[in-house]
Amino acid sequence: MSKDERGRLYMITKEQLNGFEIYTLQNENLNVFLCPSLGNNLFRIWDRRMKREVLREPPNLKTLKKEPIFYGIPVLFPPNRTRFGRFEFQGRVYQLNINWENKHNNHGFLARHPWKVDSTMQIGSHQSITSTFATIDFLDVLQQYPHDLLFIMTYELMGSKLTQKVSITNRGKVTAPVGFGLHPWFRIDHEPQKWTLKLPVSYEWELDSELMPTGRLLTLGPYESLTKGINLQGLQIEKLLQIGNRPHEAVLSKKGYEIRIQTSDLYRYWLLYTMGMTDEVISIEPYTWVTNAPNLDLPPELTGMKALQHGKTIHLKVIIDIAYT
Repeated sequence: MSKDERGRLYMITKEQLNGFEIYTLQNENLNVFLCPSLGNNLFRIWDRRMKREVLREPPNLKTLKKEPIFYGIPVLFPPNRTRFGRFEFQGRVYQLNINWENKHNNHGFLARHPWKVDSTMQIGSHQSITSTFATIDFLDVLQQYPHDLLFIMTYELMGSKLTQKVSITNRGKVTAPVGFGLHPWFRIDHEPQKWTLKLPVSYEWELDSELMPTGRLLTLGPYESLTKGINLQGLQIEKLLQIGNRPHEAVLSKKGYEIRIQTSDLYRYWLLYTMGMTDEVISIEPYTWVTNAPNLDLPPELTGMKALQHGKTIHLKVIIDIAYT
């Protein structure tokens, strides 16, 4: 732990909770809680200044283990649904586990496997923790996705800004299909009428009855107001949205309080989901490829389909920045 010139305390701690090892980064603004063994889920952000939970936190970690997608910030690879869990890529057939309605794959495998903590670092008020995941460490993963990928994820906390950096390296000899996403659940405290979401996007993807893209892009229509800010009262939505040439950021705000989510350029899509009528939470999900991307007969420039070659690495970044206005 360390203190600055004003005596403010910064620390990284490790402890056992519900039988799981968790790490906490803490400063005068935020406490953030990470559970590496449960999908490296950053499952809680406690805003010390406002005395509120920023994320939908699980009641306990046993619940998070049972339902790894419904709390905190789940890590998705590949993101969202893959029809029948099956797709072809460069002449190879992939079969992901069926885990949604006994028919499709939903959100892949990263959120359901343990990660390893590589290092922690604290320099003054700057704190970070780095975790890794190697696909070759898990036979069940290789049966679904036979590639040697190394994921390195670092969370950095400084002030009221939390940064997630991810690198994905293909250590194998075969080009790999790569699609990545996050599923953060932001609390709106059963007060949707007080919250506004600004989401600069260009198009909506038409979805079929199973909420997968048909391949058609639509104008925003009544949701054009998202680009300038929409009140969350009475909103019920699950939409896949294309950023296009708009800024890569979402702003969730109420009077005196703003949560700004900024992403790097490879995140080209948002999935917006309210889980029924807006009340407790809203999920604002950045993706690098669209739902079911490998099965869409469309150019990769449109779907985000990424072919990661041997020895190559992609880098991703998401910043969650809280401002007290």
